[in-house]
Amino acid sequence: MGETKRTSTARPLVVVIGLGNPILSDDAVGILVARELAGRLPAEKVEVKESMRGGLDLIDMLAGYATAHLVDGIQTGREPPGHIWRLGMDDLPPALTLASSHEVDLPTAVKFAEQMGYAMPSRFAIWAIEVADPYTVSEEISEPVRQAIPRCLEQILMELRKDVLGVPAKGNEEL
Repeated sequence: MGETKRTSTARPLVVVIGLGNPILSDDAVGILVARELAGRLPAEKVEVKESMRGGLDLIDMLAGYATAHLVDGIQTGREPPGHIWRLGMDDLPPALTLASSHEVDLPTAVKFAEQMGYAMPSRFAIWAIEVADPYTVSEEISEPVRQAIPRCLEQILMELRKDVLGVPAKGNEEL
């Protein structure tokens, strides 16, 4: 279990990584969004991956791409479940502990990778869906989070059109 990916012969410049755990209720939302996107995107232009990993374990999944979109659940309590946050690297809070490589925050992992000579994306888009319950062992997600998935898909697709086509998205262009 761990990660799955869809690949093609020519490596695309854009990667989308859905993060989460498919058996922890709302924590699965990043993976569910990635699975929906995988069927809608041309593999030669955008590679879609899913992972239960984090921290330093993401380096190999990100290396070699110009742009990375990460999709995950978040629980801030500042917005109701189903709210979609569009974040950049500077918006991410630092990890409070470093008990394992999984707890290294994304900006630190990327800086470390660059210092080690990895070609990391120059642009990150982080899509975080506010969740209600990321802890219950269940393959069912809450209704507000389920309803956020199509909205998140459309927002990501609009931004991917800009990334892939290089023009502002109008909403209906093919990738």
